[in-house]
Amino acid sequence: MLDVDFALRSDRTKKALTGLSRVEFQLLCPAFGQALMEHMQSRRSDRQCQPGGGGKYHLDRVEAKLFFILM
Repeated sequence: MLDVDFALRSDRTKKALTGLSRVEFQLLCPAFGQALMEHMQSRRSDRQCQPGGGGKYHLDRVEAKLFFILM
């Protein structure tokens, strides 16, 4: 199993798994976070259940979600 925190700290591992350097990854995070927030806001209007139902997220930070998508 991959430790996301280790991969985010290690430049070599991040570059090998995502193809992005630390600087490139950090520049991409705010734009991805904004797009993710807008997507989540747009989904709230057509919900069938109240927010908070279902399983808990394992990727709780924007950096971890972006890393997973790029990997």
